[in-house]
Amino acid sequence: MESFARLFAKGIIYFICILVVAYFVEPNIRFLTPLAAIYVTLLLSLSNAFIKPLVKLILKIFTFPVSAATMGGWSIILNVIITVGLIYVISGFVEGFQVQGVFWVYVFSIASSLLFTILLWLFENFLGLSAE
Repeated sequence: MESFARLFAKGIIYFICILVVAYFVEPNIRFLTPLAAIYVTLLLSLSNAFIKPLVKLILKIFTFPVSAATMGGWSIILNVIITVGLIYVISGFVEGFQVQGVFWVYVFSIASSLLFTILLWLFENFLGLSAE
């Protein structure tokens, strides 16, 4: 189980990633208040921890033949589709978070995931934020 400090650090990294990516896709995805960015980060983190694994498990069971035929490529597409759906649902709950267009949600999802992975790797390897 992860320590509170590690979870908090991952939350801060995720928050930074969301702000940076939202800055670059500003007219299409934007936060009207800093509090909206915090709410979106919390909701995405909670949904990634609890909702996404359950939905992925159910969908992977039903789409196993497609995943086997594409050698796991379907899993990446499935992950992006689930994240896009979560972002749209969250945009309906959080005032101050505006989403315009499916394409930009895909860009936001992929870019924030890549940036999070890179920053987390940097923190783990160079600043000692490890799982041990």
